[in-house]
Amino acid sequence: MLEAGLCGNVLISYGHNALSSDSMLTMLTEFSGDDAVFGHFGATGGYALAARRAMHVYGTGPETWKHIAVGQREWANLNPDAMMYEKPMTFEGYLSSRYVVEPLRLPDNCLITDGGRAIVVTTL
Repeated sequence: MLEAGLCGNVLISYGHNALSSDSMLTMLTEFSGDDAVFGHFGATGGYALAARRAMHVYGTGPETWKHIAVGQREWANLNPDAMMYEKPMTFEGYLSSRYVVEPLRLPDNCLITDGGRAIVVTTL
């Protein structure tokens, strides 16, 4: 729209109430196909498959991912409204955390919260 000259400003917004709505219950209780039979349910299983592939193709793994998890926690500790505020994490803490679905550990997963975001794109 901007490139075509149809407007000079665009607001892109998103919001979701995953924590306070029924979507969490649905995600945890409804399965499709053979997923549940083979132990694949919820969001983490699919991401674990992708993570395992990334380990194979790119040579990444926990030694790489610890920087992401610890870095995100550092940012959360700057926000007094964050769920993990005043709960710092070290590299050792990350590497000793339990697996949810191997190779993903608990800190590799996102916390389910309500939230939203927006960005303004402009030609100015």
